[in-house]
Amino acid sequence: GGLTGVFADRLDRATVGRALRARRTFATTGERSFASLRLGDRWMGEVVKAAPGDELDYRLLGDRGWETLRLFDGDRLVWERDLHRELGLSETRIRLRLGGARIKDRYRGAYWDGGITVTGAAVQRVEPFGFDHPEQGCWRRDATTVAIRTVTHGDSDGVELVLSRLAGTRIQVRLAIGTYVKVGNPLTPPPNPHAPEAVLDIDGDALLAGTGPQAGRVTRVLPGTELEVTVERVTEAPLPRDLAGRIPLAGLGLAPDREHPLFLTARQRDQSRVWTSALFLTP
Repeated sequence: GGLTGVFADRLDRATVGRALRARRTFATTGERSFASLRLGDRWMGEVVKAAPGDELDYRLLGDRGWETLRLFDGDRLVWERDLHRELGLSETRIRLRLGGARIKDRYRGAYWDGGITVTGAAVQRVEPFGFDHPEQGCWRRDATTVAIRTVTHGDSDGVELVLSRLAGTRIQVRLAIGTYVKVGNPLTPPPNPHAPEAVLDIDGDALLAGTGPQAGRVTRVLPGTELEVTVERVTEAPLPRDLAGRIPLAGLGLAPDREHPLFLTARQRDQSRVWTSALFLTP
């Protein structure tokens, strides 16, 4: 259900066609969000020669609040913003986020079934994010465990937990990962042979301690296509729906005299995503 956004002067066939051929486009996972990237008056999709002191301009519009923004040079991450960290991580709110796909072809879905168990603190509230179908979701299995059953095909699903405290707690994640059922009972998918399960055992004090961009986060990367499970602290503050700023080229480490395809991708709190076309820039 993805959508393509087009920068066009008029809404007619010829103008939209010219904008598509000029690569003045962005893509979403189905939401009517917005993203743009430019260098001065040169927009994404264009081939640009840049000066050392130039800056990129970006703008994002959404409805659930932007939590991460990343700039890539091809497949290399060169810059990012973590809005949860900028707004201040909570000492009682955590999130289990899982996503990705098993392979890059059809039948790529990863079928997750398991849960997250918290001991040493009360689970006061559970908020699901990113589930795409009524058969996907989470529920309270008992006083300490939140059960999860979902499927990801490259997207991310998440559950936020509000705890009475994070200090002194133990957080355990146990998730079986199944494959697409071609033959047999669709309610019991066979195990993913490359990563049949994801297991994390985390100390709440470790999430509270430390500094740096990975503090407050534990990630288990699994064999597959962006297949991973993360337990992380998140902010209690409202995330911005309108996000704009500038990125100095000088801090990106771009090699001179060669073309760099720079594009943005961003994620909202509901796990929806957006991507811009590349700006082909030569420093």
